[in-house]
Amino acid sequence: MMATNGAGDVLVSAIVPPNITGAFCTRKSADYRDERPPRKTTFAVSQTDHQQQIRALEEEIARLQQELGARDAEIAKLKTMVDQDMFLPLLNRRAFEREFARIWSAAKRYKFPVALIYMDLNNMKQINDRFGHEAGDRALRSVAKVLRENCRDSDLAGRLGGDEFGLLMMQSDIKAARQKASELARLVASTSIETPKRALALSVSYGVAGGSGDGSVSAIISIADRRMYEMKNSARRAEPD
Repeated sequence: MMATNGAGDVLVSAIVPPNITGAFCTRKSADYRDERPPRKTTFAVSQTDHQQQIRALEEEIARLQQELGARDAEIAKLKTMVDQDMFLPLLNRRAFEREFARIWSAAKRYKFPVALIYMDLNNMKQINDRFGHEAGDRALRSVAKVLRENCRDSDLAGRLGGDEFGLLMMQSDIKAARQKASELARLVASTSIETPKRALALSVSYGVAGGSGDGSVSAIISIADRRMYEMKNSARRAEPD
């Protein structure tokens, strides 16, 4: 509400709404004057709690690493089962040819020699027919044992067929492979297997082929296979009638 006095001054007086006392207005005004900005709230984490969290994370990491290691071991085991012959402790043909192709490619790139010995157990059918399949199985295991115990860690030994075996030799030329094949043949001939009738001597025929990555893997296998049969046929012609 405004008024003027005789001197021309303007007088202003407060208008108080009905039912609101001066004390109420004074209190509310004071309340507004006392307002402060909201304070930030922080949550303190003790050093003990922090260490417990770290230990929990470390334990979880260790558990996950253990599980991962177990799974890696299981995968490696399954891979071995897939690559191994079902009867003999040698690579099966699929795995042997796969690794042969990998090594052959490396030989071509880095120019180092690789040789293949293709070996066949002689008279396998006669052994099965005359002495039984159990004797035939023992004969196969004997040849596999000779291969495994007389090859280098870098060599690959595999079963390529029913009575056929392969030995892949890295950093070896054909001359060295022929010497190795002759040695293996002598070792097989020095072993025998027992049968209900008598002790049975074993023998093998072999062929050798190789190179430094030229040509194909299948061609090298075919050459070694053919040379093995040439040796086998020569032995048959030399036998007395």
